[in-house]
Amino acid sequence: MKEKSPIRQMLYGQRRQMQTIKTTEEYHKITEKLVENDDALREKLAGLPELLELYGKVKDSLGELNLEEAAAHYAEGFKFGLLIGLETAGD
Repeated sequence: MKEKSPIRQMLYGQRRQMQTIKTTEEYHKITEKLVENDDALREKLAGLPELLELYGKVKDSLGELNLEEAAAHYAEGFKFGLLIGLETAGD
């Protein structure tokens, strides 16, 4: 099997790790804005512990939803890639 084989890269954990996925400058800008807005909102909610706790729960749920969405998109992309490979192999 080839040294740069995608199958070997997946097997040995060389691909699809957070450390190997490059993010864009736009991603960093959005992250920075998110952190600023999160800090500002938490500051305003500091005197309202019940709302601050509820905000934390909403944020956690949103994070879980994003992970679930990413997993679904990854699985669909993987399936589609496999179908492309099968079609290519059949030619």
